[in-house]
Amino acid sequence: MFSAARGEGARCDGRPLRVNDPVPLARALIATGFSYDPGHRDRQARAVAALLPRIRDIRRAGGAALDLCAVASVGSTATTRTPRRGGTGPQGTDRA
Repeated sequence: MFSAARGEGARCDGRPLRVNDPVPLARALIATGFSYDPGHRDRQARAVAALLPRIRDIRRAGGAALDLCAVASVGSTATTRTPRRGGTGPQGTDRA
């Protein structure tokens, strides 16, 4: 089970987690999500198409909370997320 608290770090089954050491972009495994809005997905698809030739791969495991867990446990290099229009951060379903 993953857990985290601001200023206290993240853990998996009680063991401290740490992110990957930096890697060259060509070896990066990126976790991301896509908007439900077709207009936003079109823009996101263009960004992904431009990024794919430059990175190792893109993964989608579920919600943004799972993406963050993957980064914290060295399963992914990074995660990216575009807030909904007018939003500034994670959505309600992005919290674990």
